[in-house]
Amino acid sequence: MPPDREPPDQPADEDPLATLEGAERHLDRLLRAMHRAMGEENHAAAGTAMLAVLEAIDKLPCQGLSEAEQQLLGRAVLAVITAFVQPAFLIHEDQAFAMLRFNILISNVVAGCLGTTTDPFLKLASGQRQGLFKTLVLYSARNHTDIDLTQALQLHPALTSQWLFQTWFVIHSGNCSPTVSRNLARFLAQMDHHILPAADMQELYWGCSYIDGGAERRGKELINSAIQRHLPIGFRQQPDPRRIVVLSDNWFEGHSVHRTQGPFVRALRADGGYHLTLVHSLRDAAELDTALFDEVIRLPVSDGHLDTSAIENNAFALALFVDVGMNLPSIVLANQRIAPVQVAMVGHSVSTFGGRIDYFLGGRLVDMPLLAEQNYSERLVLLPGFGAAHERPAYAPTGRRRHSADLIVNCPWNSPKISPRVLAALDEIGARSERRPHLRIFSSTSPMRMKGLSAFVEEIGRQVRHCSVEVFPYLEYTAYMAMLEEGDFTLDVFPFGGCNTVSDSLHLGKAVLVREGTRWFNRIGPAMVRVAGLEDLVASSDEEYVLKAVRLANDEAHRAEITSRVCGADLDATIYAREGIPEFLRFVAAVIADRQAFPGRDPILL
Repeated sequence: MPPDREPPDQPADEDPLATLEGAERHLDRLLRAMHRAMGEENHAAAGTAMLAVLEAIDKLPCQGLSEAEQQLLGRAVLAVITAFVQPAFLIHEDQAFAMLRFNILISNVVAGCLGTTTDPFLKLASGQRQGLFKTLVLYSARNHTDIDLTQALQLHPALTSQWLFQTWFVIHSGNCSPTVSRNLARFLAQMDHHILPAADMQELYWGCSYIDGGAERRGKELINSAIQRHLPIGFRQQPDPRRIVVLSDNWFEGHSVHRTQGPFVRALRADGGYHLTLVHSLRDAAELDTALFDEVIRLPVSDGHLDTSAIENNAFALALFVDVGMNLPSIVLANQRIAPVQVAMVGHSVSTFGGRIDYFLGGRLVDMPLLAEQNYSERLVLLPGFGAAHERPAYAPTGRRRHSADLIVNCPWNSPKISPRVLAALDEIGARSERRPHLRIFSSTSPMRMKGLSAFVEEIGRQVRHCSVEVFPYLEYTAYMAMLEEGDFTLDVFPFGGCNTVSDSLHLGKAVLVREGTRWFNRIGPAMVRVAGLEDLVASSDEEYVLKAVRLANDEAHRAEITSRVCGADLDATIYAREGIPEFLRFVAAVIADRQAFPGRDPILL
């Protein structure tokens, strides 16, 4: 075939990205179009081709885990950024945001498939006519180059805000990296009042809770303030004391929010007799559990704009935010006054730090009243129990056993929670263990976003050298629980610990070691194992965590004794007792009847 002729197109009924060979042909075709447009100085066509290459890579079913996949993805991204950084190339204004959206895909592929960063390309972009924009497309927390975010926000607040929220996607695959974790903390510290609301700001708002360093409050306060200044919504209320609105896009069977908050919401209907409205945005109603609700309202999102017109005239007496921060609509709505009384729950177990929420419902077995002002901007309400009403998992244990002599350690850790601190502890556990532990990390789908799985796996391998590591990026719940059954014991992650994952392990009769901290999210696990009579599975320092894990690994008699106690614990009377529901109902009735029912700012003990 002559070199200037295109290869034949893929048959119309075949997916060109379905196989590696097909993907390679498709990407080569797009790259030829990009190079041809660059040679003709047709910048719009070149930009279109660049975006087409990046979109194709994003859609590829492969994750860059094999050498062939790494070569394909790495070669294609390298070709795009080499062309993109040419001084003569200028991106068209209509293509700018689409290109910025691929910031983390570029960063992930360069790290995971090429084993490097985009630092050399940042030097080439410096001083160009579109130098700042090109720099922001190529710059992420993986880079070793420092950029003054404060100065960039002052000079170009809209562009820099959009970049910051886009680049925060790295939390899903990169928070395990010391470089990434350190740079994300630096980004938070350099934010200021110039920040503007923008698409995907939920990635920072949600993800900053996982940064170990204490800058979360500052980041959220700045975003809340920006939303309240730039996205105010006028709600007109005629409160009916029998009407409550629940706001969530995660209200479906199996989701962690539904698993811990379901009994409270059901009690509002069954015992309280309230008229319940479910407000959602991103998921279809058919995907949600709507059986409890008298009314279901969807607020559509278009081009990043949330249409709230359906509830701007409402009769809600109380708004219940069960998972603030887990998506963009919940953040925007938490900064509005939808109802006279607004309450947050531990579906996402962190404060809004400056949203328009009046109360946060915690638990007396978990929260520390003396730290209420430090941990919450809302007024803390302490229900008896955990503040969560755990339901026993539907999975029936099968007695499944592993088929190897390895010491299998369960690590059911969603990837943003995996910090360099916990990886250092894992490596130390492996170094002190008599048998090399085999770690199974159940990371959910998070690191797969924007082709980050390869970089995620590589980073864990670099830091955890004394253990063998197996990463499961996605398992259906039944398969996940079956794999947990094979483990010898479970380690909880820190500093942002687990809740439902602790429940899963205890339900299966697995010892689960937890690391106690000072906030709900790293005190819920310790509270759960304590009430089950397993105090010796609580560590109060990183070193104690390592020591207790090593003993579980090395001392089979100790591990067997602990496991026997877990299996003998009365979990229905402790973990699954669902404490606090009557008190929750009384609290709701009191604040609806009188907003000043609990004067002052001290925590409310019910």
